[in-house]
Amino acid sequence: MHLVPNFCFIPADLNREIGSRPPSDYLARYRDENPEFLQAARSHLIPVEPKSSVWGDDFDAFLSTRAELIAHELSGLADSKPQERTLAGLIGSKNILEVAIDRVEIRLRDFIDERLTAVLGPHYWKKTVPGDVTASVERRISEEKNAHPFKDEDQFASGRARLDFCDVSAYEKIVSKNWTQFGEFLGGRGVFERHMSAFRRLRNCVKHSREYNDIDEQAGGADDVARAMPGRIRSEDPHIC
Repeated sequence: MHLVPNFCFIPADLNREIGSRPPSDYLARYRDENPEFLQAARSHLIPVEPKSSVWGDDFDAFLSTRAELIAHELSGLADSKPQERTLAGLIGSKNILEVAIDRVEIRLRDFIDERLTAVLGPHYWKKTVPGDVTASVERRISEEKNAHPFKDEDQFASGRARLDFCDVSAYEKIVSKNWTQFGEFLGGRGVFERHMSAFRRLRNCVKHSREYNDIDEQAGGADDVARAMPGRIRSEDPHIC
């Protein structure tokens, strides 16, 4: 049915996976598997509260509720000042600090991939990545394949795709193992390690809803980490994980 409240941007493989299954079926599964399910659903303006119509597969009620959510979001955007139309405001429950953290992580992955590709070629993964990082990434990719069997194997083949399954400590290990390729950009190993340690603490606090203080925020500031990367990597393109 071609109604605006029934549209949601999802990958083709996910659309095939859902097929004709009722929302109460596949959404319940995603809720159980994804710890960030509520945040993801809210970012798409999908009502998934306990009493929401999606859990009863009431399509008409869902259309009505989601239409109200979309109208409210558009109204708020129209009434806002230009400086208030930030990326953080458009993606639901994420705050500015969380958005900054996400952006820095993506820029770290891009930086690592671009540098290693430039020096060693596109097949750098096996030659440059520590064994424990490789094992962790393989495990996460295996879990992703099991959860989404329709995904193409090629989606996980490149080094950049595999970096998406790394955590902050993995970025640090990869850079440290290949320091001769990165050192000239990062202002010294000690400086880089201090920034990464502080950034890791800040990220874990924000992502896992733990308290952090002003000192943690200043020490692990996303801008400080970003400044350690080459100028060509420090774009303002607001990609989000």
